[in-house]
Amino acid sequence: MAPDENHPLLLQIPAPSPKPSPLQRLKKFLGFSKRYNFIQWIFMFCLMFIVMMNGLNFIGNLSIRFAPGEWYWFRQPFYKFGIILHLATILPCGFLAVFQFVPAIRYKYISLHRLNGFMVYTLLGLGIVGALMLTRRAMGGAPSTQVALIIIASLSATSACLAWYSIRFRRRIDLHRRWNIRTAFYAGSAITERIFLNGLAPILATQSEKQYFVWTCDELQFLIGNGTEVLLRYPSCIQFSVAPVPASLSSAEGVGTALRIAFSASTLLGIAFHAVLAEVYLQATWSESERLEQVSKAKELARVRAATIPSNPPDHAM
Repeated sequence: MAPDENHPLLLQIPAPSPKPSPLQRLKKFLGFSKRYNFIQWIFMFCLMFIVMMNGLNFIGNLSIRFAPGEWYWFRQPFYKFGIILHLATILPCGFLAVFQFVPAIRYKYISLHRLNGFMVYTLLGLGIVGALMLTRRAMGGAPSTQVALIIIASLSATSACLAWYSIRFRRRIDLHRRWNIRTAFYAGSAITERIFLNGLAPILATQSEKQYFVWTCDELQFLIGNGTEVLLRYPSCIQFSVAPVPASLSSAEGVGTALRIAFSASTLLGIAFHAVLAEVYLQATWSESERLEQVSKAKELARVRAATIPSNPPDHAM
């Protein structure tokens, strides 16, 4: 006789829970409790992996990876060292920084979190030094370009120092989190800047009213490779050591001019966009900051109590 499906004992048997998917198991392994935080981390991990792989390919092909005319300066030992120092430190810095946001590492392996944080801060500092070594010649070295690069370097360095100071001396986890998030957004603006650059440069190159950038004749000679052709295109090189080059898409130096003119604006747009985005994100996750502030205060209160209460109180005479 077949069992009755409506029998009370059978109704009490719980249905088997569905088997978790690989992403769900990864989410649990990494310690994420909220789905959107896990999605953000996956996006950040994939983005930094792509950037690091592209950067490693860049290091292997330096002479053909720069904008037209830049290699004339960057092949020199001082600037070449700055390039290698910047790429060899900032790429692993960005990749290691991703793991600072893994909850399982922060809560279960705090020593590893601190060691990784020390490495991230050190690599970031060295990467900024390498970038500043290039500012004099990066994208033509115009004053506006130098200022834009100094701004992004200063914002990244300052926010990283404040993040370290907040946790090291003030013991404020909430402030440490806020400044670290700002550091990540400021440093990441270099990626968005390239997107703006690729959009602005063609617009400048195709305008009816041409825009010019002054090149040295040595740069043009190095890029074009034919001294006679340089003098034909830019007669001012006969009497002077510089020549105005119009932005265009019909020549390598024209493309270089468009990139040089658009670079400072693209960098400042990237910084502004990421600065606003950082504050929007912090406001959207303000409850997490408040929670961490309470945790910091509770830990500080526990430390004060532990310091004021003697571990072995003296025996009182009866």
